[in-house]
Amino acid sequence: DGVRRRPPPHRGPRGLQGAALCLYPLGQKTSKCGDRADSKQFGELFGDPVMIARLPAADTTLNPTADKEISIYYSSATVTVLGSLYDDDTWDGRIVRIRLRTTDQDYTLGTSILAGMTRDDLLMLYPFADQTDYVLETTIDEQRYEMTFTFADDAARTITGVKLEMTG
Repeated sequence: DGVRRRPPPHRGPRGLQGAALCLYPLGQKTSKCGDRADSKQFGELFGDPVMIARLPAADTTLNPTADKEISIYYSSATVTVLGSLYDDDTWDGRIVRIRLRTTDQDYTLGTSILAGMTRDDLLMLYPFADQTDYVLETTIDEQRYEMTFTFADDAARTITGVKLEMTG
């Protein structure tokens, strides 16, 4: 018909992209939410943690050997694994949650999601995030992952925290 049609504008992804499931300290891809990890591996990657905390993930009175939620705190990120914590403070388990909680930019999820970015920066990556109340999710190999954000009450709506976790 002689009419030139423009392709639809690129609108970006609606759901969480697989690369965003990986923790990048100082720009280097290391661990993915859902992967197995241990204290030796994390010591080599991140150095000594600031603190290690253990919470029961199930009723351990009836099952004392049940896996525990173990949170490993670093300067600006916390990684939580479901696994075993031993008497010498070594641990192993499956990564179930990653939190970025300060804006020093040492850690990112994927190559571009970090605490300290603005809401507008996030919307450039995920243009529909505002339509999902800033909850991004994806399902990979029948496992659901969810990323949520907390924002400062400033003009730029700076992201003050990012939480990625396995759900369901």
